[in-house]
Parts: sequence; structure tokens; C-alpha cells
Amino acid sequence: MLTRTERLLVLSPLLGLALMAVAWAIPSSTPVLVDDPTGVLVPPPARPAQGLEVSDGADLQRLLAEAPEGSTLLLAPGRYPGPILIERGLTLWGPEEAIVFTSGEGTTVRLHGEGSAALGFSIEGSGTRYDLLDAALELQGDGLRAEGLHIREAVYGIIANRSNNIRLIGNDVVGTGQEAMGLRGDGIRVWETRDSEIRGNRMRDSRDMVIWYSTNNRVLENDVRGCRYGTHLMYSHDNEVIGNTYVGNVVGLFSMYSRGLLLQDNVFAASSGSAGIGLGMKESSDLRVLENLFVGNERGMYFDNSPFGAGATIEVRGNAFHFSSVALDFHDAPKGVTLADNLFRANWSLISIAGRGDALGVDVRGNDFDGYRGYDLDHDGIGDIPFEERSMSEQLISAHETLALFRGTPASGMLEAIGQLLPLYRPKALLRDETPSMRASHGMEVER
Repeated sequence: MLTRTERLLVLSPLLGLALMAVAWAIPSSTPVLVDDPTGVLVPPPARPAQGLEVSDGADLQRLLAEAPEGSTLLLAPGRYPGPILIERGLTLWGPEEAIVFTSGEGTTVRLHGEGSAALGFSIEGSGTRYDLLDAALELQGDGLRAEGLHIREAVYGIIANRSNNIRLIGNDVVGTGQEAMGLRGDGIRVWETRDSEIRGNRMRDSRDMVIWYSTNNRVLENDVRGCRYGTHLMYSHDNEVIGNTYVGNVVGLFSMYSRGLLLQDNVFAASSGSAGIGLGMKESSDLRVLENLFVGNERGMYFDNSPFGAGATIEVRGNAFHFSSVALDFHDAPKGVTLADNLFRANWSLISIAGRGDALGVDVRGNDFDGYRGYDLDHDGIGDIPFEERSMSEQLISAHETLALFRGTPASGMLEAIGQLLPLYRPKALLRDETPSMRASHGMEVER
């Protein structure tokens, strides 16, 4: 009877040919379909109990300028010309059918001052100047609220500059959807902003959600699809990114030059293509990556010189990695990384390390690997022999990056089979877990 490795050696070319035939039958122009949720992430803001009623077509900017400080204006369904400025603690509320539309130049709605609020209505369009950051909505101030807004056809969706304690909650931002993502504007752009909450927003067909030079913010339960960067943090420290869903973006989340981040309970899915990354890090430190779900990404996690600096750490704990081309991709031999209690299922390659390095310096413990071939005689949920990841194809790719083109092909499968069959060609160990988990095998843990 053939062993598993011998069967792989025989069947991998046939399976590869079958997959190639299926791929040939699918037109190259077939788009990747990304489900677009229709459920409400956050309930729309309730209509205030009292305020100045504004009828369709009224001179909204004049009414805002004349309104007493701190008062509320209530829009009727209809169309209202922009640009408008909401300041002095004013609140402007409207239903989705109340539309403030662009004049064709500049930013359509500005929310400034302290305690001002824009609630519920729609904003249609902006100017066309990328260099001037023409946006549907621009915020600058303290304690500002932008909630339940519907934003369409603008170069930039929402821009927050040099603000504190603002709330961007439950907004629906749809970008221009241009095929060249670099020519789209950012759906949400937060710059030099502190102590703020970005929660329950839906962003589609934009470029990025940018959070730069911003500290101590909470990014919670947002849904980002069909964009370039689901969230891009740069020089942004001590932020929390929790419960977000990133699907069908080029990159789910990327952290650059940032420290002290908590990344927990997020979904990173379908970041495909040569640049596809679920979660990436460059020169970032003291990150906690906890209980996230990675599904169908080209690279689940990417580490570039991270953690950065003496004594810096990155904790990767309790995550689940499914159907990645590479679950863990290191740009160099990592140090200061803890990899614990994670689940790995059906990933083509568990780990890839550039420059012929290895991850034996990583603190690896208690992970559940579907490639583990050990046993647990005392039924304590821990394998009795260590898990080691050895991959001939990844070892070659590490030395010659252009060979990554063949990852997932029959040729790669043949190399893996040779590495297992012939001890003379046994590849070096890339990763070692002294206490691999077998709890899922014993029904002690439900797969994430």
C-alpha cells in the first residue's frame, strides 16, 4: 500500500493538471465576487425631539450661519446645495433622503469647532482636486460627531484633521470604484487625531482607511471591502483595532512605524493577488495580535523588521489561519515574536522566510497544526513529540524569490514529496513547537 507521501508524489501532477484545466476554462476577466452586507452595522441616529425645521431647497448655509450657538436643525427629505459649514456646537440632522450636494469645487460639508454634529443625512460628491483633499466631509475640532451619514461620489469620503475626542460612527462611505486604486481617494482619513472612536462604519470601493500620526483611538466593528488598505496605520501608537471585518481588499491592515497596538477579533479575508496580505507590519513593535480570523489570503501575516528595536515584542495568540498561500511570511529571521495557541488549517505553506533564514528564534508553543504527525498518549491535549516545519519548496524560495511563482503548483508539490521521501535532501527546520496542541483532535476545542 502506498504511503501518504508516495500518493502525493503520484497524484500531485494529476491534480495540478486538473486545476490548470479549470483555471483555463474561467475567463481571465472574471471578477472576484465580494459579498456586500446589507445589514445595518449601527442603528441610524434618532431624530432629535426638537429643532428648526428646514424645508427642501432652503438656503442651508444661511440658516446655519444665523442659528443660535448649540441649536439643532432638522432637514426634510430633499436636496440642499453645498458647501456648508457646521460649527459653534450646531447639530444638523436629516434622513438619508436629505442630500447635501457638491457645488463641484472644494469640500462639501465642513464640521468644525467644539461639539458640532452631522447626523443621518446624505452627502453627494465633492470637488475633484486630490492635492487640495476635496472631500464629502471634513472635521476639525474637539468633541465632533459624524454619525449615520451616507457618502457617495466624492474624491475623499471623510477627513479628520488635528482633532480630539471625535466620533465617526455608523457612516456608509462608497468611493468612486475606479479600477486603478491609486486614483481613488481615501474613504476615511484620520490625521493627527487623538482619543477618538471610529465604529460601525461601512466603506466600499475606496482607496484606504488611513490613520496617521494619531494616538489612543479605537477602531471598532467597521466593515471594509473592495479597497486597497482596509486600515493603514503609520506613526500611530496605542490604538485599538477590534471586531472589524476586512474582505476583498489588497491588504486588510498594515501597521508602519507604530507601537502599542491591540489587534483583536478581526476578520481578514480574501486579500489575494501578488500583493495580498491579511495583516502586515513594518518596523512596528509591542503589538498584540489576538483571536483574529485569517481566511483565503495570499499571505496571512507579513513581518518586515518587526518587532523593531531592542526589547520590542509582538504577541500572536489565539488566531486562526485558513486557506492562505503562506500563513506567516517573514522578511527576515524574526526575534521577539511569540506564536502561541494559534490554529493552522489548509494553508499551502505554513511559513516563508526571506534570505535563507528560519524562525527558530520565535517563542512557539501550544499551536494546533494540521500538518502535525505526532501523538498524545496521555491525552493531555499536548503532542508528545515536537512539531517541526520543514519545506523544501519554501527553502528554495527563501534563497531565490522568483521561485515563488511556482508556489502551489505540481512542481512545488513534487519538491515537498522529495523532501519527505529522501533523507539526503531533507530541508532544514524553519519552525519548531515543543508543545503542539492536539485539543481539537480530542474534541477539547472548537475550531475557529
